[in-house]
This record gives sequence, C-alpha cells and structure tokens, in this order.
Amino acid sequence: MLSAPAAFYDCAVAIDPGVASDLARARHLALAADEGAAKELLLSLMPVIEQADRDDLMLEVLAQLGELYLVRTAYDGVTEAVRRIHDCLDTYRQIRSGQRPDLAGQVTLSDAEIDQMLCRYTRRALFLQIGLAAAHGEHEAAESGLRDLIDHDLPTGPAELAGDHRRLVTHARVVCAVALCDDDLHVQSIPLWEKVFDELDGPGDGSEDDDSLRVLAGTGYGRFCVETGRLVEAEPWLRRAEARAREHGWELAAARTQLERASAAWSAGDRSVAQELVHAAYPSIAEHARAHDVSRCWLYFGLISISVEALDDADERLGHAERHWRELGRPLHIHRILLQRSWVDILRGDFDAARTRAVAPSPARDAVGLPAGLRHHEPLARRDFGCHRPAPGDPHSRRHSPRAPPPRCSSRPSTTSTRRRR
Repeated sequence: MLSAPAAFYDCAVAIDPGVASDLARARHLALAADEGAAKELLLSLMPVIEQADRDDLMLEVLAQLGELYLVRTAYDGVTEAVRRIHDCLDTYRQIRSGQRPDLAGQVTLSDAEIDQMLCRYTRRALFLQIGLAAAHGEHEAAESGLRDLIDHDLPTGPAELAGDHRRLVTHARVVCAVALCDDDLHVQSIPLWEKVFDELDGPGDGSEDDDSLRVLAGTGYGRFCVETGRLVEAEPWLRRAEARAREHGWELAAARTQLERASAAWSAGDRSVAQELVHAAYPSIAEHARAHDVSRCWLYFGLISISVEALDDADERLGHAERHWRELGRPLHIHRILLQRSWVDILRGDFDAARTRAVAPSPARDAVGLPAGLRHHEPLARRDFGCHRPAPGDPHSRRHSPRAPPPRCSSRPSTTSTRRRR
C-alpha cells in the first residue's frame, strides 16, 4: 500500500505560508476538476514567486500547470511546461557541477535542498512526458519513459521523496494503461493494471491525492473490464470508484464512472439502463469539456437512437461524436464512428449514401492517420466501406454539441436493436 503522501508542494525547504496555502488550494481545485480556477490561481502566483526568486516554488507551479494542461488535452501547454522545468533544472545542475560559478553566489538553497529539488521535478517532468506520449498513442515512448521514472535516482534518491515517487509511478502506470485501452491494446495493459493494484492494495489513507488515484484507477480498470467482456467484474470497481468520488464531491469523476456503467449496460443489452446512465453522466462531462468522454456519450446517444429506429437523430448525434474525435485526432475512434454513421444510411436503405460517406480514396483514408500499432484495423475499414473525411462545408464539422443531453428515446421494441454495431 502506498504510504501517506507528502503534498506535492511540501518541500524540505522553508516555504512562504501564503504561497504554500495557495498551492494546496490549486491542487484541491485540480482534483475536483475545476481546472480553470486552478490555472488562474497558479498563474497569479507566478509574479509573486518570481519577485521572491524562489525557483523551487516556480517549478511546482509549472508542474501543476503541466498536469492541468495534460488532462484538458492542451498538449502545447504540457510541452511548454516541460521545457521550462528542464531549463531551470539544467541551470541548477550546472551550478552543482561547478560549470556556472557566476550564478553560484545567487543561490539561496543548500546543496541537499538543490539535490532534492532536482530529483522531485525531474520525476514530475518525466511524468508529464509519459502522459504526453501516451495521449498521442506513442506507447513505446511512454513505456520507455515509465522505465526511466521507475529507475530514477534509485536507490540513492532522497528518502523523503520515496512516497511521492511510488505514487507518481502508479499514476503513470494508470495513464499508460488507459491510453493502451483507448487504442484497443488491452492485452498490453494487463501487466500495468496488475502492478497498479499491487501498489494500491489496502483501504488507502483517505487523503485527496490517494483517493483521486484510486478513483482514476478504478474507473480505468472498470472500463478495461467492460471492453474485454468482464461485465460482472467491472461493476464493483465502478461502484467503489463512484462512491469514493461522491464522498469528495467530485462530480466529474462520478459522472465518468456512470459512463462506464452505461457502456456495460449497453454491452449487456440493457438499453433502458444504458440510456438512464449516459443521460445522468453527460451534463457534468460536457460542463468540464472532456472532449473524448463527450464523444463517447454522443456515441451511445446515437446507438440508442439507432436501436429505436430514430435514424435522423442517430446521424446527428454520431456527427457530434465524430467532430470531437476529429478535434482530438483519435484515428481509431474516427474510424469507428465513420462506420457507425455509414450504418445509419444502410438502415435507411440508402446504400449509395452509405458508400459515398464511407468509401474514400486512399489519400483521405491516410489522412485519418491510423498509427502503426492500429494497422490491423485497416482491412476492416476497407471491408466495411473504408473511412471518410467530411467534405468542405459539411455542417457536422462545425456543429457544436449542446451542454444538455438530447431527449430520451422511446423504449419501444425495435427490430433494428439486434443490429448494434460497435
């Protein structure tokens, strides 16, 4: 079990109480998915920290900002945060090695404090790089970064950072495992999940950081179970994650567990429960602008519409899902949503429209950009009409998803409900 964590900003050096309190509040806001308020608070601290000439605190601000940008898919911001962290750390390494005697007199930290700062924020930067690689589907790079993070400064690193290190490694494993599942690489994620739950064995210490990690892991693993057909195993993981999230008032985290439970209900053929759960989950997910999960909600809205023969509604809802996935550049999900939209035309009996929508010349298919790890999906794309890129002027490429969920579909039986395509 992970030991009780030191706060991410709690360094061995003396910290201004006001700044420390604001850093703790920013962390609290981030865990509650209020990234906008957390970002504004962190940015407001930067001038004060610069004036005080506290590089250790500036590194903490940059690390927290990097995490905010990562969860909000603002990847340019993550890259900039990592660059600035490395620039600062490189300067201190040069000072410690005697290469910058001109700056040595300006340093107010002891050698031990510098070494701890270098260790802490090198690891934080590694975590951000791992998350960035995983988000882009660069799983080999993420795996390499994870190995570097696991081995960093062991066994000679500061003992005070051992708990933070284990927590950061576990978080990175969850991020990598979830990204693998996003790309249908479930088998590769199994060793990561095993190590995650070996580390999280036990009830936890009740801290926000510990509970947040457990909610993230439980939700991710619950989704893994649903997508690999282990529906019975998924339910308790998702229920526990939801209960822990609601105990802290984390509405987005609770909504994400509801989305995974909706996915499980749909897989089990329980359309009414799936509809109830996805409608309950959508408002919070849309409010917090989680584009990938917003798309998944619209996917299920569309599938439910198909199952009751509301094909016009289905096409509109699937169009919302496609737009968000195109904005995120998710090739596998773009491929799948195009197949779903072509099936709407097929169920209408309009095979020419289905072919026009789905069959695209090679350059358009290449523009979707299936990465090397997903090439095994390409024959399926060709067999099921291929992939399609919206033509200029396609209204679906400009339509905005509403914040409120669409009206519920009628629960009347439908002969098309047996034709669900996922």
